[in-house]
Amino acid sequence: MKGIFQLHVHAKKGMVIVLEKNFITLKKDDLQKTLGLNFKTGLSTLEVMKRADKFGKNTIIEEKNKSIFEKFVEQFKNLMIIILLFAGVLSVVAGDYKDASIIFLVVILNAILGFIQQYKADKALQEIKDMTQIKNSVLRDGKLNIIDSISVVPGDIIYLKEGDFVPADGRIIENFSLQIDESMLTGESLPILKTDNAIDTIRGIVDLKNCVFKGSVVTGGRGFFLVNAIGMETEIGKIATMLSEAKKQKTPLEKKLDILGKKIAFIVLLLSIVIFIFRFYQGHTIRETFNLTISLAVAAIPEGLAIIMTIILAAGIQKMSKHKAIVKSLHSVETSGSITTICSDKTGTLTKNEMTVVKAYYNKNYDNLFLENEYLKKIKTFSLICNNTHLEGEQYVGTPTEKSLFMWAKGDEESFNQNQFERIAEVSFDSSRKMSTVFIQKDQKVLQVTIGAPDILIDKLSFIDEEGKISEITLEQIERIKKINEEMAGSALRVIMITYQKREKLNENPAEFEKNLIFIALVGIIDPPRDEVHNAINECYQAGIKPVMITGDHKNTAVKIAENIGILKEGDLSISGYELDQLSDDEISENIQKYKVFARVTPEHKLKIVRLLQKKGEIVAMTGDGVNDAPALKEADIGISMGQNGSEVAKEASDIVLVDNNFATIVFAIRSGRNIYSNLKKAIQYLLSCNISEVFALIFSIIFFPVIFKEDFLLILPVQILWINLSDSIISIMIGLEKEDKNIMKHNPLNPTSSIFDGNVLNRIFFNGILMSFASVLGFFAAYFLFSEGMPIEIKISISQSSAFMTMAFSQFFMAYNARNSSQNLIALGIFSNKGLNISIAVFSFLQLIVFIKPLDSFFKVHLLSLYNWLFIIILSLVTLILAEYFKRFPLIKGKENTI
Repeated sequence: MKGIFQLHVHAKKGMVIVLEKNFITLKKDDLQKTLGLNFKTGLSTLEVMKRADKFGKNTIIEEKNKSIFEKFVEQFKNLMIIILLFAGVLSVVAGDYKDASIIFLVVILNAILGFIQQYKADKALQEIKDMTQIKNSVLRDGKLNIIDSISVVPGDIIYLKEGDFVPADGRIIENFSLQIDESMLTGESLPILKTDNAIDTIRGIVDLKNCVFKGSVVTGGRGFFLVNAIGMETEIGKIATMLSEAKKQKTPLEKKLDILGKKIAFIVLLLSIVIFIFRFYQGHTIRETFNLTISLAVAAIPEGLAIIMTIILAAGIQKMSKHKAIVKSLHSVETSGSITTICSDKTGTLTKNEMTVVKAYYNKNYDNLFLENEYLKKIKTFSLICNNTHLEGEQYVGTPTEKSLFMWAKGDEESFNQNQFERIAEVSFDSSRKMSTVFIQKDQKVLQVTIGAPDILIDKLSFIDEEGKISEITLEQIERIKKINEEMAGSALRVIMITYQKREKLNENPAEFEKNLIFIALVGIIDPPRDEVHNAINECYQAGIKPVMITGDHKNTAVKIAENIGILKEGDLSISGYELDQLSDDEISENIQKYKVFARVTPEHKLKIVRLLQKKGEIVAMTGDGVNDAPALKEADIGISMGQNGSEVAKEASDIVLVDNNFATIVFAIRSGRNIYSNLKKAIQYLLSCNISEVFALIFSIIFFPVIFKEDFLLILPVQILWINLSDSIISIMIGLEKEDKNIMKHNPLNPTSSIFDGNVLNRIFFNGILMSFASVLGFFAAYFLFSEGMPIEIKISISQSSAFMTMAFSQFFMAYNARNSSQNLIALGIFSNKGLNISIAVFSFLQLIVFIKPLDSFFKVHLLSLYNWLFIIILSLVTLILAEYFKRFPLIKGKENTI
């Protein structure tokens, strides 16, 4: 590799080959000879391993990875944690070094716990990100294989098709109408038509028409290119080194919780200041007042709130990925619970994507596929010529329609050789044109084959191949073709017209030849509905979600299938793309929520449909797989791309990638999103009710204890509250991982502007908080007046505080079972059905008991309790749970049925 590929040795690993002028100006054959590469086989596996080790991974370093220490320090960048740290500092100022050390210790323990859980959550999200890696087809060892773009090495030969992202910089070595959008580099709004010829004049990137660049998008055609630069040595990589790190945006729910945290912090500060002033003017010392203020701050602050949300969302995303719905962001989980309309493609999503040729009309014959004759052989040959299905590894890869034609036409010929039809030009299929054309050299003439939608090609016909001769097509024959097309489409078949023409030569614009065509056949392809789609659609309607079919198929075909699977019901409407074009936006908007079938649509129509639905207040999920679907996917509230045959552009633009392309998986993702959001609300409700119970208990002791006992002491001490709060955070996570609510899809979609406190959540927080605080007060009084009779006052107070501490802890443990569901009782739910919750409560119950062991007893300031006292605590805690369960049936407490 001398002269053309000049290797530069850098200090860091990952250096790549630099593009030189000779690389661009050499002809393909000369380039191949100079490099010593075989453009037909690509690199060998051994050579790829050597280059991967030498040049590193094909990645753009977007941001500096934070160190473990930096990630640990981030756990303290939380307003509520800062307030706790401030409380610890106040303890030091007041001279209470023991309490200060306890506060600092518990805050550090909470940070360690948060760090571990955050690390697990980040790892889970990284696994999801890895699953959505951009894929490319690469020629290695003489075979096309699909690999992650990160594994591309210099010298690789990459196959590009419409919808692909270009994974690296390089020189085009084979080109069939390849069009590339390079606007991210050049600012040019229109795609650039590429060439595989050598170039002499070079002024800038825009002139390099025989080269491609990493990050650009294939908008049409196909071709092969030789990789010359990867990673940070690409043009886009050089730009990336000049860009500053982008700040990570918070999701709407994170913002809501931030606001909640600030409100709580404000209330805590305000309450602390009021209590401080009040107690100080009562004659208490600054140290005593500080201790009380610290206790209030510790009781009120839910320090685990932020990490709980992240863990629950990340765990939910990981679970969804195992069920073939790869969710790319936390925001998508939140939004999925609000979806009111699903606009779904038909082929492969609502149907099985097992397209099979079942009917044909040719030479005046209808439905005769098994009688081998010259016409049928010609039709099959044309189906193979105008077809981009190809072998990748051990599988044939192509669009569903082309693949069905290919498999039908090639028959049992396993080692079919596509190279026998050497193309000289092609005009690729796209969703706007709805046809594709291929030109091959045959008998010193150019044979043109054009295949596409009958209603598009019918106006391009001039001749018909029938009964052994080619003649001008008559109006009667055109009407016959239209009638057969209608019949096939009415039987839920996708209909393809096959045409051809012979030309003397081609000019520079092959698309100009897509006229005066010869009709030879209509081919009918069936793609039956998926078995599970009918139930999924019923589930949508039950959940207040409107399913809509959007397809490029004939209107009759679409309507028939929509009726069969339950999308189109009485009173619903259907419309074609042509009809859409005849109406104004206002006219379409009048019935936009009634249209359940959109047929013969273009990507531009998809974008219009999304916008008009959103104007009507709909929260829209839109599916897509083509490069031109990207605008609609981005515009939709949730963009859903197809993982099996979707373009890389569509995957990049989407929020969710369906691994199996299945409509039922979309419904599963919505159901999961609803459950995740519902469980998150339950976890937040539980955590805040626990904090409320501690605040109410402390305020009760501040107001009434000096009157009742003529002594100034607290019901529960700060260190005890911190200890309980540590267990609450873990238990909240287990509540957030509760199994799916079977009734979740019987609720209406979530209002995206709603508060996390909607559905009586705030009422339950205060009611359950008051119940637990009341139990703790009773635990104190029972110990003081019944279980410590005759003991010195200091011991009586210590026993009573220990009793209140244990009652508060165990009532919170038991109340976790109540928080699992806002309306369904615990018996119906299954008392021990949440294994994670059972284990966590068992562990923390054990840890709650070991605080009585020396020297922990002095650390937590507890005193041993009698057996009767313990019996009273357990009964009191159980009664608290029973009361909370009983009051679930009351309207002010019960979860509302129309909310998530």
